[in-house]
Amino acid sequence: MEAAAARAKHEAEAAAAAMGRARGRGRSGSESRAIDRDDSDYQHKLLRKIITAAVRAMREADPRGLFLNPVTDEIAPGYSKVIKEPMCIRTIEDKAEEMEYDHLSEYKRDVRLLFANCIKYNIGKDGTWFRGEARRQEKVWKEEDGKRAASQFCASVQNIRGKENVVTLGG
Repeated sequence: MEAAAARAKHEAEAAAAAMGRARGRGRSGSESRAIDRDDSDYQHKLLRKIITAAVRAMREADPRGLFLNPVTDEIAPGYSKVIKEPMCIRTIEDKAEEMEYDHLSEYKRDVRLLFANCIKYNIGKDGTWFRGEARRQEKVWKEEDGKRAASQFCASVQNIRGKENVVTLGG
């Protein structure tokens, strides 16, 4: 898990450094709109990169692959009747790659859904271990991976815009 966190930090720092490159200020109206569009595209790509790094850390925090793949009714009888919006690490990863996340809050929602689904489905004594593992991994995400990714993203966005953005992933 530490290796994944170090890689995520390195990738986010590299993205932040790249953001320090020429971002013009004091432009004409049309130039300003073009820069705004460029900034938006750049922020979107940066968001994808940071979420991808955070997902990589999530994979490492899940050594048994419990949350890696979609859950089927074959694996978990009646799952589709209990869980109306399934989520897994692979789906989050695919959404990040396809740039389906416009905001960190969307990624945060999917991660919380992933853990909430596990807790909701695995009721009773037989589900104790699964619920415990979901809580453990969610805690790791909140305390380490998510906050680090949010912090890196906000710092990078500040470099572009010079504005303060307060975002937390894990909290």
